[in-house]
Amino acid sequence: MLAGVDAAVAVLEDAGRAAVAVSHGAVIRTWLAARAAGVDVEEVRQRPLANTGVVVVEGSATSGWELVSWRERSGAEQPLTGVDDAGGVPPGEWPGGRSRASGA
Repeated sequence: MLAGVDAAVAVLEDAGRAAVAVSHGAVIRTWLAARAAGVDVEEVRQRPLANTGVVVVEGSATSGWELVSWRERSGAEQPLTGVDDAGGVPPGEWPGGRSRASGA
C-alpha cells in the first residue's frame, strides 16, 4: 500500500507545483505515520480523519515530508463515526505540525 501511495505522490511531486491528492482517511493516516517527520504513530492511529478531512504536508521524498496541518473534517455536517466528534483541529495544534497561515 505504501509503495502505491509513494508512486502517486511522486507523480504529483514531479509536476513541480502544489497539488491535491484524494484518498481514504485510513490510507492518508497510514502514509503520514510512515512518511512524515515527527508524526507519532500511536497518535495518528487514535486521530480520526473523515472523508472530507484535509491534511497538508510540505516537502519532498528527498528532503522528507512535514505535517503542516490536520483538519479531521472540512465541515460540521460530516460526522466522525465510531469516534467522539471533536471537530477540526486548528492549524498548529497537531504535535509537530505548524501553521502557515491562520485558518490554513
